[in-house]
Amino acid sequence: MHSCNPPHIIPQHVGQVILASRSTPSELTPLISLAHLLHEITSDVLMIVPSCRPKLQAFIQNQGTTVRCYGEPSTTKHSISSRIRDTLRFRRVFKEAIQSAPAHSVAWVAGGDTAVHLPVPSIRVPWVLHLFELYDTMPIYKFLIGRQAKRAQCVVCCEPSRSDIIRTWYQLPDTPLTMPNKPHYHPRKRRSLVTDPHLQRLTDLMDRKKTIMYQGYFGNVRDLRPFVSAVKQMGTDWLFVAMGIASPDSINEMKSISPQFVHIPFVCPPAHLAVTSHAHIGIASYGYYMLNSIFCAPNKIWEYAGFGLPMICQNLPGLRNTVGTMQAGECIDTSDSSAITTALERIDANYDTYVTASTQMYDSIDMGTITEIALATALSV
Repeated sequence: MHSCNPPHIIPQHVGQVILASRSTPSELTPLISLAHLLHEITSDVLMIVPSCRPKLQAFIQNQGTTVRCYGEPSTTKHSISSRIRDTLRFRRVFKEAIQSAPAHSVAWVAGGDTAVHLPVPSIRVPWVLHLFELYDTMPIYKFLIGRQAKRAQCVVCCEPSRSDIIRTWYQLPDTPLTMPNKPHYHPRKRRSLVTDPHLQRLTDLMDRKKTIMYQGYFGNVRDLRPFVSAVKQMGTDWLFVAMGIASPDSINEMKSISPQFVHIPFVCPPAHLAVTSHAHIGIASYGYYMLNSIFCAPNKIWEYAGFGLPMICQNLPGLRNTVGTMQAGECIDTSDSSAITTALERIDANYDTYVTASTQMYDSIDMGTITEIALATALSV
């Protein structure tokens, strides 16, 4: 692996970029952003994924990327034989793409699960390994990813401490490039139009209240009860909205704490951003159960920042070094409802200041330059 810090020079001609992932774009939303970023550099981008929702596939292809689906996503719910067939299909399609790629092409391998299933001997082009997780609680994956990291021409992580950890774990000669999970396709417009009638009724309610928004899975690991309790204490002018997948028991428990809790089921990206645009404050809550969460790199903080939403976040390094450093919100103990209430009051009293800082946080990262550096590194070998 060569240094991921070359001059900001991309070769005059980049051939095809083969963006490969064993996750779907709706599961791994940075794929959507990567497709957009890569297409701004080269007109020939091929995305290889197990499957893609029709509307999302149309959105990606309208940006100029070709989407090739090779089968169904491999999950723990599938049989071993099904997972083996899925891996073989992925390897076959990936090999075919590599073999037919024009000169100066690059493979962009997105995700650790993708990396460990690569047909390594068949990779005849330079490649970028883009890691979205640390896998610190999965020793076999951690070991296998280390082997691949040493083979890649450039390694990319989504948070700077993760980059340092990956270099240390795998004794790489250089620190991986850091590319935050910032969506490049962000609409940036508050109170965007929502076309779905049911969602429109909910966003109308959000507009009438000071809405605290949570995006993503919630349950035992992501405990939202302190937030719901805090919003109840703030009075009826406030509303808590959680958008994402959750068990019926978790939803019912939140509703039992406060009638000011509203659940919105999973909304396929990028349509979910139109709902988020109607929020007043965004939240990000993680625990201390593994390094991957301590040095978290959530998409949601960049999605909030794109709208200038102030944030309340768990006081962890991955959030202190972004939201905290940029003063785009409050990093507190999110298990303490009284601390959440204090943070809500502080943000509400100085709302415009936080909005400005949140907007500046989003604008502080040049995703195009980072993408060019990664490609230039891969092609410089």
